[in-house]
Amino acid sequence: QPLFNEIKQQPLTSLDQYTRRLLVFSLKTFSNLEMSNEVGEVGNLLVSAAEDSPLINSTSIEYLRIAKAEYVRESKRTAEEMAAAVLKGEEGLINNAKAAQTIVREKHHELLAKLSARKQYDVAGLLYLADAAIEAELPEKARDQFQAIIDRAAADPAFAKLAAKAMTRVRAQLIGLLRAEKSYVEALKQVEALLKDQPNALEPLIEKGNILQALAETDPKRYDEAVKWWTGIRLKLQNSTGKKPPAYYEVIYNCAVCLAAQKQPEKNAQATQLLKATMALSPTLDSPDRVEKYKSLLDQLPAAKVAPAKATPKAKP
Repeated sequence: QPLFNEIKQQPLTSLDQYTRRLLVFSLKTFSNLEMSNEVGEVGNLLVSAAEDSPLINSTSIEYLRIAKAEYVRESKRTAEEMAAAVLKGEEGLINNAKAAQTIVREKHHELLAKLSARKQYDVAGLLYLADAAIEAELPEKARDQFQAIIDRAAADPAFAKLAAKAMTRVRAQLIGLLRAEKSYVEALKQVEALLKDQPNALEPLIEKGNILQALAETDPKRYDEAVKWWTGIRLKLQNSTGKKPPAYYEVIYNCAVCLAAQKQPEKNAQATQLLKATMALSPTLDSPDRVEKYKSLLDQLPAAKVAPAKATPKAKP
Protein backbone atom coordinates (compact mmCIF):
# COMPACT_ATOMS: atom_id res chain seq x y z
CA GLN A 1 0.00 0.00 0.00
CA PRO A 2 2.71 2.58 0.84
CA LEU A 3 4.63 1.73 -2.34
CA PHE A 4 1.48 2.09 -4.41
CA ASN A 5 0.61 5.35 -2.65
CA GLU A 6 4.03 6.69 -3.58
CA ILE A 7 3.54 5.85 -7.27
CA LYS A 8 0.07 7.36 -7.55
CA GLN A 9 1.29 10.72 -6.28
CA GLN A 10 2.89 11.41 -9.66
CA PRO A 11 1.43 11.24 -13.20
CA LEU A 12 1.94 7.87 -14.83
CA THR A 13 2.86 8.27 -18.50
CA SER A 14 5.07 5.21 -18.92
CA LEU A 15 5.95 2.04 -17.05
CA ASP A 16 9.45 1.01 -16.12
CA GLN A 17 10.04 -2.56 -14.98
CA TYR A 18 9.84 -1.68 -11.28
CA THR A 19 6.53 0.19 -11.62
CA ARG A 20 5.03 -2.52 -13.77
CA ARG A 21 5.91 -5.24 -11.25
CA LEU A 22 4.63 -3.17 -8.37
CA LEU A 23 1.29 -2.52 -10.09
CA VAL A 24 0.85 -6.21 -10.96
CA PHE A 25 1.59 -7.29 -7.39
CA SER A 26 -0.70 -4.57 -6.06
CA LEU A 27 -3.50 -5.74 -8.33
CA LYS A 28 -3.20 -9.34 -7.17
CA THR A 29 -2.95 -8.41 -3.50
CA PHE A 30 -5.85 -5.96 -3.49
CA SER A 31 -7.96 -8.43 -5.50
CA ASN A 32 -7.28 -11.32 -3.13
CA LEU A 33 -8.26 -9.08 -0.22
CA GLU A 34 -11.40 -8.03 -2.16
CA MET A 35 -10.33 -4.37 -1.90
CA SER A 36 -12.43 -3.23 -4.87
CA ASN A 37 -11.61 0.47 -4.60
CA GLU A 38 -7.86 -0.16 -4.60
CA VAL A 39 -8.14 -2.58 -7.53
CA GLY A 40 -9.95 0.16 -9.43
CA GLU A 41 -7.27 2.72 -8.54
CA VAL A 42 -4.47 0.53 -9.84
CA GLY A 43 -6.42 -0.30 -12.96
CA ASN A 44 -7.21 3.34 -13.67
CA LEU A 45 -3.52 4.17 -13.47
CA LEU A 46 -2.78 1.45 -16.01
CA VAL A 47 -5.59 2.40 -18.37
CA SER A 48 -4.75 6.10 -18.21
CA ALA A 49 -1.07 5.51 -19.00
CA ALA A 50 -0.50 7.41 -22.23
CA GLU A 51 1.85 4.97 -23.91
CA ASP A 52 0.23 2.35 -26.15
CA SER A 53 3.06 -0.15 -25.88
CA PRO A 54 3.36 -3.93 -25.47
CA LEU A 55 4.73 -3.45 -21.94
CA ILE A 56 1.83 -1.33 -20.67
CA ASN A 57 -0.74 -3.36 -22.57
CA SER A 58 0.45 -6.68 -21.18
CA THR A 59 -0.01 -5.23 -17.70
CA SER A 60 -3.43 -3.94 -18.72
CA ILE A 61 -4.41 -7.48 -19.71
CA GLU A 62 -3.34 -8.62 -16.25
CA TYR A 63 -5.67 -5.95 -14.85
CA LEU A 64 -8.47 -7.18 -17.09
CA ARG A 65 -8.03 -10.73 -15.78
CA ILE A 66 -8.48 -9.50 -12.23
CA ALA A 67 -11.22 -7.02 -13.13
CA LYS A 68 -13.14 -9.79 -14.89
CA ALA A 69 -13.05 -11.92 -11.74
CA GLU A 70 -14.20 -8.86 -9.80
CA TYR A 71 -16.99 -8.33 -12.34
CA VAL A 72 -18.17 -11.93 -11.98
CA ARG A 73 -18.14 -11.61 -8.20
CA GLU A 74 -20.05 -8.30 -8.24
CA SER A 75 -22.52 -9.62 -10.82
CA LYS A 76 -23.26 -12.59 -8.59
CA ARG A 77 -23.73 -10.31 -5.58
CA THR A 78 -26.11 -7.95 -7.39
CA ALA A 79 -28.04 -10.92 -8.81
CA GLU A 80 -28.53 -12.22 -5.27
CA GLU A 81 -29.71 -8.78 -4.19
CA MET A 82 -32.17 -8.72 -7.07
CA ALA A 83 -33.51 -12.17 -6.18
CA ALA A 84 -33.99 -11.10 -2.54
CA ALA A 85 -35.72 -7.88 -3.61
CA VAL A 86 -38.09 -9.74 -5.95
CA LEU A 87 -38.87 -12.21 -3.18
CA LYS A 88 -39.81 -9.35 -0.85
CA GLY A 89 -41.79 -7.69 -3.63
CA GLU A 90 -40.62 -4.18 -2.69
CA GLU A 91 -40.38 -1.93 -5.74
CA GLY A 92 -37.76 0.35 -4.16
CA LEU A 93 -35.42 -2.56 -3.43
CA ILE A 94 -35.95 -3.96 -6.93
CA ASN A 95 -35.09 -0.60 -8.52
CA ASN A 96 -31.97 -0.30 -6.35
CA ALA A 97 -30.87 -3.80 -7.35
CA LYS A 98 -31.42 -3.00 -11.05
CA ALA A 99 -29.38 0.18 -10.70
CA ALA A 100 -26.55 -1.75 -8.99
CA GLN A 101 -26.53 -4.34 -11.79
CA THR A 102 -26.40 -1.58 -14.40
CA ILE A 103 -23.47 0.16 -12.67
CA VAL A 104 -21.46 -3.07 -12.44
CA ARG A 105 -22.13 -3.95 -16.09
CA GLU A 106 -21.42 -0.46 -17.47
CA LYS A 107 -18.20 -0.16 -15.46
CA HIS A 108 -16.91 -3.41 -16.97
CA HIS A 109 -18.03 -2.43 -20.47
CA GLU A 110 -16.25 0.91 -20.11
CA LEU A 111 -13.02 -0.86 -19.17
CA LEU A 112 -13.27 -3.18 -22.16
CA ALA A 113 -13.87 -0.20 -24.46
CA LYS A 114 -10.76 1.60 -23.16
CA LEU A 115 -8.54 -1.47 -23.44
CA SER A 116 -9.90 -2.32 -26.89
CA ALA A 117 -8.84 1.11 -28.14
CA ARG A 118 -5.19 0.12 -27.60
CA LYS A 119 -3.43 -1.66 -30.46
CA GLN A 120 -0.04 -2.96 -29.31
CA TYR A 121 -1.12 -6.34 -27.92
CA ASP A 122 0.41 -9.70 -28.58
CA VAL A 123 -1.72 -12.57 -29.95
CA ALA A 124 -2.66 -13.83 -26.49
CA GLY A 125 -3.74 -10.34 -25.41
CA LEU A 126 -5.96 -9.83 -28.45
CA LEU A 127 -7.55 -13.25 -27.97
CA TYR A 128 -8.19 -12.56 -24.29
CA LEU A 129 -9.82 -9.21 -25.12
CA ALA A 130 -12.05 -10.89 -27.70
CA ASP A 131 -13.08 -13.67 -25.31
CA ALA A 132 -13.78 -11.14 -22.54
CA ALA A 133 -15.99 -9.16 -24.92
CA ILE A 134 -17.96 -12.29 -25.81
CA GLU A 135 -18.47 -13.12 -22.13
CA ALA A 136 -19.59 -9.53 -21.49
CA GLU A 137 -22.11 -9.83 -24.36
CA LEU A 138 -20.33 -7.27 -26.54
CA PRO A 139 -20.17 -9.11 -29.88
CA GLU A 140 -19.15 -6.02 -31.84
CA LYS A 141 -16.05 -5.54 -29.67
CA ALA A 142 -15.18 -9.23 -30.01
CA ARG A 143 -15.60 -9.10 -33.77
CA ASP A 144 -13.30 -6.08 -33.96
CA GLN A 145 -10.57 -7.92 -32.03
CA PHE A 146 -10.78 -11.06 -34.17
CA GLN A 147 -10.72 -8.93 -37.31
CA ALA A 148 -7.71 -7.03 -35.94
CA ILE A 149 -5.81 -10.31 -35.60
CA ILE A 150 -6.66 -11.31 -39.18
CA ASP A 151 -5.73 -7.88 -40.61
CA ARG A 152 -2.49 -7.68 -38.66
CA ALA A 153 -1.49 -11.20 -39.71
CA ALA A 154 -2.07 -10.24 -43.34
CA ALA A 155 0.14 -7.15 -43.01
CA ASP A 156 2.87 -8.44 -40.67
CA PRO A 157 4.60 -11.76 -41.53
CA ALA A 158 6.27 -11.96 -38.10
CA PHE A 159 2.90 -11.55 -36.35
CA ALA A 160 1.32 -14.03 -38.78
CA LYS A 161 3.89 -16.64 -37.78
CA LEU A 162 3.11 -16.13 -34.08
CA ALA A 163 -0.64 -16.21 -34.72
CA ALA A 164 -0.60 -19.21 -37.08
CA LYS A 165 -1.77 -21.76 -34.50
CA ALA A 166 -4.66 -19.54 -33.41
CA MET A 167 -5.90 -18.48 -36.84
CA THR A 168 -8.36 -21.34 -37.35
CA ARG A 169 -10.01 -20.56 -34.05
CA VAL A 170 -9.95 -16.81 -34.73
CA ARG A 171 -11.61 -17.12 -38.11
CA ALA A 172 -14.13 -19.68 -36.82
CA GLN A 173 -15.06 -17.36 -33.93
CA LEU A 174 -15.46 -14.44 -36.32
CA ILE A 175 -17.71 -16.57 -38.51
CA GLY A 176 -19.79 -17.48 -35.45
CA LEU A 177 -20.23 -13.80 -34.57
CA LEU A 178 -21.28 -12.97 -38.15
CA ARG A 179 -23.80 -15.81 -37.94
CA ALA A 180 -25.14 -14.49 -34.64
CA GLU A 181 -25.61 -11.10 -36.32
CA LYS A 182 -27.51 -12.92 -39.13
CA SER A 183 -24.91 -11.82 -41.67
CA TYR A 184 -25.25 -15.24 -43.27
CA VAL A 185 -23.90 -14.39 -46.72
CA GLU A 186 -20.66 -12.95 -45.31
CA ALA A 187 -20.40 -15.75 -42.76
CA LEU A 188 -20.77 -18.40 -45.46
CA LYS A 189 -18.17 -16.63 -47.60
CA GLN A 190 -15.71 -16.60 -44.69
CA VAL A 191 -16.30 -20.23 -43.75
CA GLU A 192 -15.87 -21.42 -47.34
CA ALA A 193 -12.53 -19.59 -47.52
CA LEU A 194 -11.42 -21.17 -44.25
CA LEU A 195 -12.45 -24.67 -45.33
CA LYS A 196 -10.55 -24.22 -48.57
CA ASP A 197 -7.37 -23.82 -46.53
CA GLN A 198 -8.27 -26.40 -43.85
CA PRO A 199 -10.93 -28.79 -45.17
CA ASN A 200 -10.76 -31.11 -42.15
CA ALA A 201 -10.79 -28.50 -39.36
CA LEU A 202 -13.75 -29.32 -37.08
CA GLU A 203 -14.66 -25.79 -35.94
CA PRO A 204 -15.33 -24.36 -39.42
CA LEU A 205 -17.10 -27.58 -40.46
CA ILE A 206 -19.51 -27.13 -37.57
CA GLU A 207 -19.85 -23.40 -38.21
CA LYS A 208 -20.89 -24.07 -41.80
CA GLY A 209 -23.51 -26.47 -40.49
CA ASN A 210 -24.80 -23.82 -38.10
CA ILE A 211 -25.01 -21.29 -40.94
CA LEU A 212 -26.89 -23.72 -43.23
CA GLN A 213 -29.27 -24.56 -40.40
CA ALA A 214 -29.90 -20.86 -39.71
CA LEU A 215 -30.55 -20.26 -43.42
CA ALA A 216 -32.98 -23.19 -43.46
CA GLU A 217 -34.96 -21.60 -40.64
CA THR A 218 -35.84 -18.78 -43.05
CA ASP A 219 -35.93 -20.98 -46.18
CA PRO A 220 -37.15 -24.52 -45.27
CA LYS A 221 -36.09 -25.82 -48.69
CA ARG A 222 -32.51 -25.73 -47.40
CA TYR A 223 -33.09 -28.20 -44.54
CA ASP A 224 -32.02 -31.13 -46.74
CA GLU A 225 -28.75 -29.30 -47.45
CA ALA A 226 -28.18 -28.81 -43.71
CA VAL A 227 -29.03 -32.47 -42.96
CA LYS A 228 -26.57 -33.63 -45.62
CA TRP A 229 -23.82 -31.43 -44.17
CA TRP A 230 -24.43 -32.56 -40.57
CA THR A 231 -24.52 -36.19 -41.72
CA GLY A 232 -21.14 -35.80 -43.42
CA ILE A 233 -19.56 -34.48 -40.20
CA ARG A 234 -21.25 -37.23 -38.15
CA LEU A 235 -19.82 -39.96 -40.36
CA LYS A 236 -16.38 -38.34 -40.24
CA LEU A 237 -16.43 -38.28 -36.41
CA GLN A 238 -18.12 -41.68 -36.15
CA ASN A 239 -15.33 -43.34 -38.11
CA SER A 240 -12.58 -41.75 -36.01
CA THR A 241 -10.90 -43.88 -33.35
CA GLY A 242 -11.06 -43.25 -29.62
CA LYS A 243 -13.67 -41.54 -27.47
CA LYS A 244 -16.19 -39.45 -29.35
CA PRO A 245 -15.81 -35.67 -28.73
CA PRO A 246 -18.75 -33.54 -27.49
CA ALA A 247 -19.05 -32.14 -31.02
CA TYR A 248 -20.15 -35.59 -32.23
CA TYR A 249 -23.27 -35.52 -30.06
CA GLU A 250 -23.91 -31.89 -30.91
CA VAL A 251 -23.82 -32.69 -34.63
CA ILE A 252 -26.29 -35.58 -34.21
CA TYR A 253 -28.67 -33.35 -32.25
CA ASN A 254 -28.52 -30.61 -34.89
CA CYS A 255 -29.13 -33.15 -37.65
CA ALA A 256 -32.21 -34.45 -35.79
CA VAL A 257 -33.47 -30.89 -35.31
CA CYS A 258 -33.22 -30.25 -39.06
CA LEU A 259 -35.06 -33.49 -39.80
CA ALA A 260 -37.81 -32.75 -37.28
CA ALA A 261 -38.23 -29.16 -38.50
CA GLN A 262 -39.54 -30.46 -41.84
CA LYS A 263 -42.56 -31.98 -40.07
CA GLN A 264 -42.77 -35.00 -42.35
CA PRO A 265 -43.52 -38.51 -40.97
CA GLU A 266 -40.53 -40.05 -42.73
CA LYS A 267 -38.14 -37.31 -41.47
CA ASN A 268 -39.60 -37.57 -37.95
CA ALA A 269 -38.93 -41.30 -37.99
CA GLN A 270 -35.33 -40.70 -39.14
CA ALA A 271 -34.77 -38.16 -36.36
CA THR A 272 -36.19 -40.55 -33.77
CA GLN A 273 -34.05 -43.43 -34.98
CA LEU A 274 -30.92 -41.27 -35.00
CA LEU A 275 -31.42 -40.01 -31.43
CA LYS A 276 -32.46 -43.37 -29.99
CA ALA A 277 -29.63 -45.27 -31.67
CA THR A 278 -27.08 -42.80 -30.33
CA MET A 279 -28.47 -43.01 -26.79
CA ALA A 280 -28.55 -46.82 -26.99
CA LEU A 281 -24.83 -46.91 -27.81
CA SER A 282 -23.87 -44.11 -25.37
CA PRO A 283 -26.61 -43.68 -22.72
CA THR A 284 -24.78 -40.82 -20.97
CA LEU A 285 -23.73 -39.12 -24.24
CA ASP A 286 -21.18 -36.42 -23.34
CA SER A 287 -23.09 -34.79 -20.47
CA PRO A 288 -26.37 -34.91 -18.51
CA ASP A 289 -27.48 -31.68 -20.22
CA ARG A 290 -27.09 -33.30 -23.62
CA VAL A 291 -29.15 -36.30 -22.49
CA GLU A 292 -31.95 -33.94 -21.46
CA LYS A 293 -31.82 -32.17 -24.82
CA TYR A 294 -32.08 -35.48 -26.68
CA LYS A 295 -35.01 -36.60 -24.51
CA SER A 296 -36.77 -33.26 -24.91
CA LEU A 297 -36.52 -33.44 -28.71
CA LEU A 298 -37.75 -37.05 -28.68
CA ASP A 299 -40.78 -36.00 -26.66
CA GLN A 300 -41.63 -33.46 -29.37
CA LEU A 301 -41.43 -36.02 -32.19
CA PRO A 302 -44.68 -37.79 -33.07
CA ALA A 303 -42.77 -40.89 -34.12
CA ALA A 304 -41.23 -41.13 -30.65
CA LYS A 305 -44.59 -41.61 -28.99
CA VAL A 306 -45.45 -45.27 -28.72
CA ALA A 307 -49.03 -46.04 -29.62
CA PRO A 308 -50.96 -48.23 -27.16
CA ALA A 309 -50.98 -51.91 -28.10
CA LYS A 310 -54.14 -53.08 -29.82
CA ALA A 311 -56.08 -55.93 -28.25
CA THR A 312 -55.66 -59.23 -30.12
CA PRO A 313 -59.02 -60.24 -31.63
CA LYS A 314 -60.40 -63.47 -30.25
CA ALA A 315 -60.42 -66.42 -32.63
CA LYS A 316 -63.83 -67.51 -33.80
CA PRO A 317 -64.87 -70.96 -32.59
